[in-house]
Amino acid sequence: MISHQLSIGDIVLSFQWNEDDIAFAEPYRRFAVIGPPDSVIRCHLGAPPAPVSGATLFDSDQVWRMAVHNGRPVILLYADAARSDPDTVAIMQPDFGAGDLYVRRTDPAAEHAIVPPYPLDEILVVNLLAKGRGVLLHSCAVDDDGHGTLFLGESGAGKSTTARLWSEAGVRVLNDDRVIVRQSGGRFWAYGTPWHGDALTVSL
Repeated sequence: MISHQLSIGDIVLSFQWNEDDIAFAEPYRRFAVIGPPDSVIRCHLGAPPAPVSGATLFDSDQVWRMAVHNGRPVILLYADAARSDPDTVAIMQPDFGAGDLYVRRTDPAAEHAIVPPYPLDEILVVNLLAKGRGVLLHSCAVDDDGHGTLFLGESGAGKSTTARLWSEAGVRVLNDDRVIVRQSGGRFWAYGTPWHGDALTVSL
């Protein structure tokens, strides 16, 4: 069993594979760590051993939905808009502390199965944060000499432009689109993420 671990917002996800040809792609490599995990995901190539069905808890109406099956949350990821059979299924424990991930390898010639499959890691982190640990914000965040500034806004509001202007001024950009904020030691900390924007590993 080979364990690949990510720390996103100081939430550690451990993806455990029996296969040895699994690798993180950029920008995930910047978030690779070794340490005690908050959630352990046992990964398998192929479909789940039994059909998974259940009441829908949330539907993105695009690439994923979440259902409940036998009292456990199930995350179903779809490769295309047709959404016939999901190509990835994660069956989690109710607290999201562990689960089993089933990934169909659609390209037999692929040298690596890129983990985690989009957007599974974001879904897992959001659900773990929701247990009183913090929030994920649609925001640009910059590290201005150790002081954090966040610029929240909808898509098209100018977050990426704001990030570019700060970067041109020599200020470090944590991310221009998805930022995690957590409280620790009487202070609030902002974390970059590997999602959508210009991701960095540092917090402030």
